[in-house]
Amino acid sequence: MRLHIALLSCIFPMVVVADELETQLAAGAGVYEMNCAQCHVDGKGGPVAPALVGTEIVKGPARAIVEVILKGQSGKVLVDGKPFAAPMAPLDYLTDEEIAAVTAYVRKQFGEVGEVVPVQTVTDARPK
Repeated sequence: MRLHIALLSCIFPMVVVADELETQLAAGAGVYEMNCAQCHVDGKGGPVAPALVGTEIVKGPARAIVEVILKGQSGKVLVDGKPFAAPMAPLDYLTDEEIAAVTAYVRKQFGEVGEVVPVQTVTDARPK
């Protein structure tokens, strides 16, 4: 009996995290579709926006993506050797929860990094 309780106590947190990730990914897909897909399309980019698939920023720390979403980006950006100069407007009108969700979605969908992005990461990065 004690062994069963011990095993359940080890497994239960993983189930909770998996549920939280799935919830965040589902919400993030909607945020991406409404706010990002117009330029980044299916993650492979387009004429004005760079690809997201497999890029360093997508595979790197979540905070880097969060900061681009919050602050936007201007100037020339090289992605896979291809230059992009169109500015990205800040999406700071999104809630912290929406930004955390879309960051988790982008990292999982285009960078194969499947982990929850804490809302606090966005709160801490948001300019005061």
